[in-house]
Amino acid sequence: MAPTDRREFLRDAALLSGGLVFAFRLPSASRRSPAAAAEDTFKPNAFLRIAKDGSITIVAKHEEMGQGIHTTLALLVCEELGASPEQVKVVFAPVDAAYAHTAFGMQITGGSSSTWSAYEQMRTAGASARAMLVAAAAARLGVAEGDLVTEAAVVKTKDGGKSVAFKDLVDDASQLTPPKAVKLKDPKQFTLVGKPQHRVDSAAKVRGEAVFGLDADLPGKKVAVVARCPWFGGKLVKHDASKAEKMPGVELIVTVPSGVAVIGKSFWHVNKAREALELEWDPGAMKDFSTEKQRADYLARADQPGLVARNEGDFAKAFAGAAKKLEAIYEVPYQAHAPMEPLSCMVHLQGGKAHIVTSTQMPTADRQAAAAILGVPPQRVTIQNCYFGGGFGRRASSRSDFIGEAVHVAKAAKEKGITAPIQVVWSREDDVRGGFYRPFWINRMWAALDDKGEIVGW
Repeated sequence: MAPTDRREFLRDAALLSGGLVFAFRLPSASRRSPAAAAEDTFKPNAFLRIAKDGSITIVAKHEEMGQGIHTTLALLVCEELGASPEQVKVVFAPVDAAYAHTAFGMQITGGSSSTWSAYEQMRTAGASARAMLVAAAAARLGVAEGDLVTEAAVVKTKDGGKSVAFKDLVDDASQLTPPKAVKLKDPKQFTLVGKPQHRVDSAAKVRGEAVFGLDADLPGKKVAVVARCPWFGGKLVKHDASKAEKMPGVELIVTVPSGVAVIGKSFWHVNKAREALELEWDPGAMKDFSTEKQRADYLARADQPGLVARNEGDFAKAFAGAAKKLEAIYEVPYQAHAPMEPLSCMVHLQGGKAHIVTSTQMPTADRQAAAAILGVPPQRVTIQNCYFGGGFGRRASSRSDFIGEAVHVAKAAKEKGITAPIQVVWSREDDVRGGFYRPFWINRMWAALDDKGEIVGW
C-alpha cells in the first residue's frame, strides 16, 4: 500500500463519506520548485522574467509569511511594467546579493520594512523592463517610442492601431542594454497601487497548492526531532537510547550540539521514540533561575539610574516642586512568537553541497551559518524558501538556531551512512519550551505635572 499523507487522507475521506470536508491535495516542494529561467526568457534584471510562452515571473526578494508582501511586490512591478497581477506568478528569491534588503545589506524580511525598502527598487525593475520592451516594439512596428504604451502585457500605439505582445519581443528586448535610469510613473497615474486587489497567493492557498515549510518534500526524505535540554544553556550529561532504537520507524539516534536527534520514517515514529529516551542533563547556570527572582531583580534595576540617551533640564528639581507626581510601572512578560506553523528545516547533503528547504526570514545569515558548520564556502549552500505559516521574528534568529541544528543533524546522519534529505521538525511544544521569546520587560516612569496638569518633567 502506497503511503498517504494527511491531506490526501482528508480529500479521500470527503469523497467516500459524501460529507463536506475542507480537504487539500498538496504537491511536493520538489515538484513545485521554480525552474531556472530558460534561454528563451527576457531577463532585464534580477526581479523579472518574461518567457516566450507569455508567462511573467516576479522574483520576490522578501518572504511571504501571511503579510501579503508577494502581492505588494508584484503590484509595484506590474504598475510600471504594464501588466496585470493575474498575468504574473511570484517565486521566492534564491540567496543572492541582488536580493539584499536596501537598508540592511542582507536578505531579511522583518521589522515591517519590506514595502518601504523595496518600493522604488521594484518599481524601477518594472520600468526598466518596460523601457526595453518599448524600444524593441518601436523598432518592430516602425513607430516612435513616445507613441507607445504598455497594458496587459502588450505594447501598443496610443491609438491602438498597432500592437505586439511582450512574449513576442523576448528575443529583441534581450539584445538591448538595460537603461541606466528610467522615469517612474506619477502616482496620479497609478491603476494598481493603492487600489483594492486580490492577493497573488490566495488561489494557491485556498486550493492547498501553496507549499509551506512543513509541507516540503524530497524523494526519500527522513524526518527527525531533537530532544533538547529543558534549561537554556544546559548540556547533555548522558543518555540511553536502547529502548528508542528498537521502536518502529526509527533508523538512527545521534547526539548533536543541541541534544539528541531521533531520525526515522515519519514524525509520529520519531516523536514517540523521543519520549522513550532516557536523558540526564546538566542545567548549568540556569539551575536556580525563576521568573519570580528575575522580576524582583528587574524591579530593583528599574530603580537605578540607567544609561542616558538624552538629558535636558533638571528633572529632580521639577519633580520635587511638582503640583502632581505620577509613577507607573510598565511590565510585559516573556511571550512565545507561536507562529501557526511550527518550525521545520530540511537539509540534503550531496556532492559537497547542501540544499536547504525551509521557511526563514534571514536566508543570508542562515546560509553563512550552514556553510560554517559544514566547512564549505557559502556558495555551496542553497536555500529554497517556502511559504510561512507566520513568522513574527521567530524565523529571523540571529543564531540561525533551527537552521543550524538541522544542518548538524544531517551532517551527523551522513557520517553514519544516511545520505537522504532530513527534515527536522519542531512540535508546538518544542518551540514554546525552547524557542526564542519576545523579551520580559519592566520599565518604571516618573512624571511631574504643574497645577494645570501640564507636563513639566519625566
